[in-house]
Amino acid sequence: MPSMQRLQISPTPRLGGAPSGGKAISIHDSRDVGAGSGEGAGGRRAEFHALHKAYLSADAGPQVAVVTGPSGIGKSYFVAQSLRVICRRDDGEEGGSFVVSGKCNEMNQNQPYSSIVEALGMLCKQLSRRDLLLDSIREDILTALNGEGAVLVDFVPTARDVLGEDEHNGVRELKGKERRVRLERVVRRFLKVVSSYCPVVVVLDDLQWADGPTMNLVRSLATSPSLRGLLLVCIYREDDKRNMLDKHFLEVGDDANITNIRIEPLTSMRGLVDSSGLDLTPDDATRIAEWLQEHSKGNTFFAVRLLGYLLFRNDAKPAQIVDTLESMSIPPTLEDLLSIEIRALPPFTRDALIRASCIGLYFDDFVLKQAILLPCIDDEVTKLASFRRQSCLSEGLVVAQRMGLVEEMGSLGYRFVHDSMWKAFYSMLSTDNREMLHLEIGRVMKKRLQPPSQDNPNRRSSTRTPQTNTIGVTTRDMDSFVNRYLCSTVDQFNRAGTDHMSSAEVVELLLMNIRAAELSSAACSWKSAVQYLDQTKPMLQKDEHWLYRYDMCLLVNNMDAEINLSLCNFERAASTVDIILRHGQSIDDTYGAYLVLMRSLNSQKKTAEALSIASDVLEQLGVEAAWIKQDATTEKDKFRKQVKKQAKKQSWVSLSSLKQIDDERKLKAIKIFYWLLVATYGTELHELVAGKIFLLTIEHGFSEEGINGILTYASGYLPLSKKKNEMLRAAIQLHKRVKTGRLTHDYCLILGGYLQCWSDPLRESLATLLEGLKVGAKHGHIDNAALCGSLLSSYSLFSGEQLATVEDRMRSFADWAKEERLYGSSRLGFLPYLQLVKCLQQGGNGERDSVLAGKELDTDEMKGAAAKSPMVSCSLVLCQLELACIMGDHSLAGDILLDAPNVLELRPGHFSGCRFTLYEFLASAELARGSKKSSWSKRASVAQKQIQEWARNGVVNCDHLIPLVEAEMALVKGKRSSASKHYARVVKLVEKANGSGYNLQDRAISVERAAHFYHSQGDIPAAASCYAKSRDLYEEWGATRKAEQLKAKAGALEAGQRYSQMLKRINKE
Repeated sequence: MPSMQRLQISPTPRLGGAPSGGKAISIHDSRDVGAGSGEGAGGRRAEFHALHKAYLSADAGPQVAVVTGPSGIGKSYFVAQSLRVICRRDDGEEGGSFVVSGKCNEMNQNQPYSSIVEALGMLCKQLSRRDLLLDSIREDILTALNGEGAVLVDFVPTARDVLGEDEHNGVRELKGKERRVRLERVVRRFLKVVSSYCPVVVVLDDLQWADGPTMNLVRSLATSPSLRGLLLVCIYREDDKRNMLDKHFLEVGDDANITNIRIEPLTSMRGLVDSSGLDLTPDDATRIAEWLQEHSKGNTFFAVRLLGYLLFRNDAKPAQIVDTLESMSIPPTLEDLLSIEIRALPPFTRDALIRASCIGLYFDDFVLKQAILLPCIDDEVTKLASFRRQSCLSEGLVVAQRMGLVEEMGSLGYRFVHDSMWKAFYSMLSTDNREMLHLEIGRVMKKRLQPPSQDNPNRRSSTRTPQTNTIGVTTRDMDSFVNRYLCSTVDQFNRAGTDHMSSAEVVELLLMNIRAAELSSAACSWKSAVQYLDQTKPMLQKDEHWLYRYDMCLLVNNMDAEINLSLCNFERAASTVDIILRHGQSIDDTYGAYLVLMRSLNSQKKTAEALSIASDVLEQLGVEAAWIKQDATTEKDKFRKQVKKQAKKQSWVSLSSLKQIDDERKLKAIKIFYWLLVATYGTELHELVAGKIFLLTIEHGFSEEGINGILTYASGYLPLSKKKNEMLRAAIQLHKRVKTGRLTHDYCLILGGYLQCWSDPLRESLATLLEGLKVGAKHGHIDNAALCGSLLSSYSLFSGEQLATVEDRMRSFADWAKEERLYGSSRLGFLPYLQLVKCLQQGGNGERDSVLAGKELDTDEMKGAAAKSPMVSCSLVLCQLELACIMGDHSLAGDILLDAPNVLELRPGHFSGCRFTLYEFLASAELARGSKKSSWSKRASVAQKQIQEWARNGVVNCDHLIPLVEAEMALVKGKRSSASKHYARVVKLVEKANGSGYNLQDRAISVERAAHFYHSQGDIPAAASCYAKSRDLYEEWGATRKAEQLKAKAGALEAGQRYSQMLKRINKE
């Protein structure tokens, strides 16, 4: 990537030409006025250098420049002029930076991502014009998108020109959070490739009108460390929305590099006058600048319009301006000035722009040409025939551009130069005219949403270009086009109201608002979705509406409850649920409302109420579930035995041959149980709920949630046996047969990793978990992918892979987790393992290498997660115990065990329970021998039996531990001769495994324990040999600090042995 610091800054300002003809100055101030090093940016030197520094710093990672200030102060002007200098804004030159922009629109706030779509569309166009760069970058973009190019094409249609092939197929449809996560990932990957070749500056203007999804995407880009070469310039006006935007930027915290730039009123307008191209003497220029400063109060946009007004009043003769300054009547406000300008326009231009203002800040030729034919606003225009109006439109737009009222935006059509200009034209309409015009424009816009006319079915298919409609959109792209423009069409009808609509149009508008709410909800634009649903309430809020529009009322209210739950607006969600429950005719109709109510209560920490409602709903669905809200231990024990008895009867064949469920009520019951599975995690009900899902699936057939429940139950609660492994494999096969549902088979890959670690060598489960991480990330199931990544990190350590490899894998996962903005246990669960690796390589805390400590573990976030999350607390305790045992600090290990939670219960099915049991046994055995306390002996005995049971049930990752466990237990019981035989077996097994690279740490600790035994028996040669072997194994593993400890111990033994031998020789002599 060309370094930003090598992009030179022009030492002289670029000046635009003088205005050509006409009575008003050209106010393309953001494009035609040149900028020097600070001077051209309106003399804002400090602000210019701050922006320049942010640009140069983007080489190290994404930078965010937040530019704020009052309306019209010159924020956009400052940014445009500064970037023209900083970035060498020459779009046609190879090697120059890409500078693209998008503008949020007050009138179209309900359209998610509109400003970013505009900016990325501009970027794709610039890329397509750089043939040499595009040829070298295209392959990298396709590789980075990894088959998800269609996501980018749907989001930004012009991306097809960049991808160079049909990337519109083969991508799975997602909704809600999963869709948003995937979109953010695709945009990040695209920008990462482009910015690696050439710096990219994305300017997002008027962010005070931004929607939530846009700000989430901005935040995602700002906190992605891999996006080197990206500068985000966020411009927003200081008004009542400032706090919301500040909150968005504050939430990124230390994860983003933010430069705050506040634009203050100008103290001098001389630069503006000099750059206008007027032929003035220095004294005249100074007088005009002072006059502009006095009347505009430093507001750049007001000053530019005032300068144009001066020229207009003086017939564009600069020499006369100075003489008339004192006598001229000046409008007191910007609104008054714009009103005068509008009234002075040619009638047709004024009429066209008033119509355009009803379309919005942006407007295109297709809609405006149709709007021109609507009933006229201006009497003078009424005299023109329809064909004359359309032919005059182009001329009127040219006049508007020359006068600096609008600017052309390529494929986006046109836009008003400032939202103040748009508001001025919009305010010229009376309320009645405004509503009628919105209605007619809505009807025009609706026409372009119609599919193209169908060919004669008897005609043979043609291989020519795809069929298009009147606006040139192919049939293949029509759905994407409708989704993109539906919201703006619906907004027009909503502004018009229903007073002038026919009854058929009212019903059609109702359906369109529902569809718009669905689209907004799918994009996680919840507030927009609520606004669309609110538009339907007048037509559906009365009791009588439920009589003749029952299905529609049910649909809208269910959507409203779901969306308000997503917004954490629990009160409104509960109110909507109450409406559904009052009017719902059956449990099938009220089922969705009950689910919302249960989730809402659970989110408010009212779990007992949520469980009680779940029990009642399940009873209505015909499923016995009274045990959910009863504290009857005897009944629960009976149920537990019933489930396990049923599980033993199931064969692999019977389970794998299950048919898909066809009983809708039982399917709904299983879905509720699956929700309960999540809500009861960490409680005794978790096992019972999973067991109930198992029984329902066996009886009624399999579903997505049912198979997930079986996998959870079998992985965590069935006794380890061959039968269990067969059941898990059968469940995974069933899972792969499921074609639809909330989750894809990445969930089975997670539990496949659980399975393999209990039945196959740990190394083989790593490939499964790595695939689960990739599949989950690709499909937008970030939580599942994060769980796979966390398991992959810990299992890599358990398997005995070299610590350097494990650390690289963990750091890659940490970078991915940070880029995906993961928080809580998803991101923190693996950090103790990473710190354990560091301690084994570099040492622990201060003088005690056995203490697990590090800055990652000292944060308030980590401490809070350890207190609340079983995943984090178990990981932390396991790593603390493992480090203490490996470093030989058994007193510390004993203290840890006394306060440790029951890992096997808190994390059922997780292989960390096996590792915890191993180190629990080693520490207990050592403490039993040293302290002679029976409590430690009992604890060691229990752990020994658990490890032996696992080995008997086919857990291959426990087989190699049996000789060590038997040797240590024999020593605890004082059977030294038996212990000696077992330790000899341990040493032989270790020697036999040399060179395999497997279970390095287990082999190292086994032979080290043998060395301790031989040392205690006085067999110094055997002890020294075992210490040396253990040291070599620890070095091969990468545990440098432990190897150094053993090296010192082996050295002391060798020195002692040599001294002993010397004494023997002296005695003989």
